Amino acid sequence: MTESTATPFAWIILLAPGVASILITLFTLKNKWLSGLLSVGSIILGAVLSLSLMFEFVFSRAVDAPAIISNVEWMTAGSVTFNIGVGIDF
Repeated sequence: MTESTATPFAWIILLAPGVASILITLFTLKNKWLSGLLSVGSIILGAVLSLSLMFEFVFSRAVDAPAIISNVEWMTAGSVTFNIGVGIDF
């Protein structure tokens, strides 16, 4: 797994539960089965991707490999900039 595949995995792990909760609130609130499927599915997706990243770092990367960091500018207020990001390090 390279940095180009690890970074999207980290973003999906971070955002999947939030996206699932928005989808449940907007579209599937009356359907308990589908709401449950979305919520559990997002948790399982995050767990599987977390394990794949962990195995990648434990078994394939060198101990002194640099951390993978991805930042996105979220909001700017005057001269202050707020960033949101993910970092993967072992």
